[in-house]
Amino acid sequence: MKRVIDRLTARLSQFRRRSPHLVAGIAVGVVVLTLLGARFVDMTGDARPVARQASFSEVTALADGGQIKRIEIVPGGIAQVRIETTAGEHVETLVPGQSDFLRALVRPGVDARFIDPVVPGLRFREVLDIIFVLLLLSSIGLVVRASPLGQRTRSRLAVRPAERLDDVAGIDEVRGELLEVVRYLRDPAPYIAVGAKVPRGVLLAGAPGLGKTLMAKALAGEAEVPFFAASGSDFVELFVGNGARKIRALFKQCRKAAPCILFIDELDALASARSSNPNGGGDREHDQTLNAFLVEMDGLSSRDGIVVVAATNRTDVLDPAVLRPGRFDRRVQVPRPDAKGREKILRVHTRNVPLAADVDLAELGAGTIGMSGADLANLVNEAALHAARQGLREVAAASFHYAQDRVLVGVARESSSMHDDDRRVAAIHEAGHALVALRCKHSDRVARVTIVPHGDAAGFVLRLPDRDRVVISRDRLEDDLAIALGGRAAEELVFGDGSATTGAASDLQRATEVCREMAGRYGMFPETGLMTYLGHEMSPQALAALDDTVRSRLEQAYARACRVLNDERDALHRIADRLIDVGTIDGAEALALADNATPQRAIA
Repeated sequence: MKRVIDRLTARLSQFRRRSPHLVAGIAVGVVVLTLLGARFVDMTGDARPVARQASFSEVTALADGGQIKRIEIVPGGIAQVRIETTAGEHVETLVPGQSDFLRALVRPGVDARFIDPVVPGLRFREVLDIIFVLLLLSSIGLVVRASPLGQRTRSRLAVRPAERLDDVAGIDEVRGELLEVVRYLRDPAPYIAVGAKVPRGVLLAGAPGLGKTLMAKALAGEAEVPFFAASGSDFVELFVGNGARKIRALFKQCRKAAPCILFIDELDALASARSSNPNGGGDREHDQTLNAFLVEMDGLSSRDGIVVVAATNRTDVLDPAVLRPGRFDRRVQVPRPDAKGREKILRVHTRNVPLAADVDLAELGAGTIGMSGADLANLVNEAALHAARQGLREVAAASFHYAQDRVLVGVARESSSMHDDDRRVAAIHEAGHALVALRCKHSDRVARVTIVPHGDAAGFVLRLPDRDRVVISRDRLEDDLAIALGGRAAEELVFGDGSATTGAASDLQRATEVCREMAGRYGMFPETGLMTYLGHEMSPQALAALDDTVRSRLEQAYARACRVLNDERDALHRIADRLIDVGTIDGAEALALADNATPQRAIA
């Protein structure tokens, strides 16, 4: 019972903290209902039967006949008399206030009461009515204030972030772009003296997870100025005018705390393009909120000391008025980190992580191509969690390999029990991918081959590029097509025609997408020429020509994979048998099984 009471008390306390106005409104409402009940009881308690008006002579006759049971008299020049007869009837009359007339009515045995006349002024019941009305109005006001219609912008707490620019690694060019903002916020006098205008707004654009929010915090921390954070969705309201009011209140608060940095995350939620419908269609609330934001940005000057930093990964949907000079003067594209950048990011995230001697962050950074800063932070955390589960005091390379597999393809399902036939098919399939990759000149390095299920995959071949590439050649893409179809080719080569399984579904999908891009976007095949097909309206004839080209090129890539595997059946079986025995092998062992560790040889 005590636990239930404690839990209920905690819930009520939490509710009170989250909705103080609503709680106060409910409390006042309870008081109002209580007073209303008291008022009702008072009214019903004082209720009297309806009395008949009678003449003085009739009342005198009742007194002479001994028919008066109770009498109430309000003295005065004209006395008010109320009588209850022995028959239960109630009558009222007015009589002269002299004592002789009153004495004629009051006879022995009659319950007579003299009631003081009412003093002019407010009676208790009237005071109670006034209090009731005031409390009712207060209750309504508090409840409305707690509702979305009555809510105003909550004060945002300005913080001084602990992050510094040294905590942001891998994007040195971006950091250099923003150092000028830091210098201005620290000491604006030199800029003002020469009439220089520091950017009012800085727009950070890039894919998710590249460190845009961290960069904004580091700017405020490095400049040692207050940091206000908001999201574009904070200003999306149902009722017209609420979003604009929030915008004005936020900028007013920033001006009081200047110099400061105002960070708006997911700017596209606030500043997406307005409707161009000439008939006035569109979202009025959104348009009004955006207009208020544009006006506030126009009102900023270099002397205000406010720098608006916004982040988005959808610059294509922003309203053109937001991007013009004078609002967001500086647009900074945040790129994905290169190999050196990823190594620096890993060093930042492993500052407090004890690493084993076999961990090479440079090699790990080179092998995590395409990963963002958030991906790398997750990689380090997953490796540390794996080491902790293993009872290790240091994070070894094996833990990073486990984390890399988990991030790329999912969690290893070690407990999954595969039938021997399915395990054999998976081994042949993955061996086919690996062997074709080893024999292709432009293939990325084979790092691991496994038939241990990960996520939805029954196995995979992990290939890691040896360097970052800005562009990809046609030869490399054609090698990727042959490698993707190597699994299906190995299955049909070993088990015969008609033995193809569903295990190649993702391979076929990926190969089709790459081949379609090569034909329709990059103009790499003579059949389709240099014309771009994808992204434009295509005629039925052009679409048919594109499909024919993709089908023909996929068949050529499949034939190429079959040729490699048919020439090296023994190598294919050696790799597959080893996978069945141990489950996972690295790239060096796969190469040794293929040709006794001889150098790779390219195929024609």
